[in-house]
Amino acid sequence: MDANIRRRFLLAEEKVPKALILLAIPSIIAMLTNAIYNFVDALFVGMLKNTAMIAAVTVSLPMVMIMSAIGQGIGIGAGSLISRQIGRKEDEQVKKTVYTAMIMVFAFSILGMVVLIPNLDQILPWFGATEDAMLYATRYAMWMIIGMASTILNMTINNMLRAEGDVKFPMIAIMIGAVLNIFLDPIFMFDWGFGLQLEGAAIATIVSQLISSVILLNRLLRTKTSIQWKPLEYNFSLPFAKEIFALGIALFFRQALVSFSMLFINNAAASIGTELVASIGLAMRTIMIVNFVLIGYAQGFQPFAGYNYGARRFERVYDALSISIRWSTVFLVFSSLFMVLFSAQIMALFNAEPDVVYYGRRMFYAVSISLPFMGYYQMYMVLMQSLGKAKEAFFLSVARQGIFFIPMILILPRVFSYNGILAAQPAADLLTVALTFFFSVKLKKDIQI
Repeated sequence: MDANIRRRFLLAEEKVPKALILLAIPSIIAMLTNAIYNFVDALFVGMLKNTAMIAAVTVSLPMVMIMSAIGQGIGIGAGSLISRQIGRKEDEQVKKTVYTAMIMVFAFSILGMVVLIPNLDQILPWFGATEDAMLYATRYAMWMIIGMASTILNMTINNMLRAEGDVKFPMIAIMIGAVLNIFLDPIFMFDWGFGLQLEGAAIATIVSQLISSVILLNRLLRTKTSIQWKPLEYNFSLPFAKEIFALGIALFFRQALVSFSMLFINNAAASIGTELVASIGLAMRTIMIVNFVLIGYAQGFQPFAGYNYGARRFERVYDALSISIRWSTVFLVFSSLFMVLFSAQIMALFNAEPDVVYYGRRMFYAVSISLPFMGYYQMYMVLMQSLGKAKEAFFLSVARQGIFFIPMILILPRVFSYNGILAAQPAADLLTVALTFFFSVKLKKDIQI
């Protein structure tokens, strides 16, 4: 069976649970490999036995997440548009969408480097860089920004290919980079290799991501499917760019607000000490793995929902939503239990200093209160994007880390000190779930699912 026919059968005719599994597993693996970059860097940096270096990686993480947010925003926006175009069999429009998205990738990459690199000394203190971590943070962040084009490109192509149901190839491409990073980190970092220490971790990540970019670009340039990029064919579409932006801005703001929320939480933690900044960063990298599994599943759900909505197969959309909420909730309950039961062991993998382990364990306890409810929120959030409901998707995106979290992290620490820092995220999460329920009721009234 032709690859295009197989992919469209998967989206249109395959049994819903099986289709979701086939779409989600490669997406989850691809997202986990992205988490591996952050997790492995923190693991090897921890071996340098320098808490200030760990804190430097922590305060640089929000900037890295903004880069990912740009790629995710363009990719999800283009992917949502492409999946509906494929559902309507508009192959020429798909090619124009791909070209438009690629131009946006390079434009935002150049703009990001021009804005960020000259201003690191002013930006990093806002992200919680303490005096002893500032020099390390500047060097690490500079290299990560230099590699931001690969980060954005990989995220964008990944999401566009998934919109066609091609989840295997992008998974392999991203995995190659992540596995390579595991081998390159110690070579670039430690004295028996290049001895570049913290900067070596950043350079190893850049090289690894660049390899993935080359593989993905080759797929986009040489493919004979509708998802292809012909650089010499000038098909940039301003209307498509606006729609990509309108849909992608919701996810960008959600991801960017995660970065800004880390800015506030790092700032609050910095007033207590470098150990707290380091412990929060290490705990968040572990929690990020769970979140990336959830996001990966949601990215598998997105093209299925978009295609069937475009094809007016509303019963398949509803079935996929119900199954996805159940599966994600079960996964998050078990993940929360695991993090609570093994919090000390997880923290000790990175840093065995008693204060760092203590603060990290408390962070796991707090986040686990609300984490099981995030599947419900995530699936409705992605559903709004898949159906092209940009306003609703945007509002849900900014609610969790913006409308609710920022006031919480500004107010609660003033009242409850350290415990207020821990309480801010679960409080914001529970308020977001309540808002999601309101939008879900409204959605069922507005459309026939």
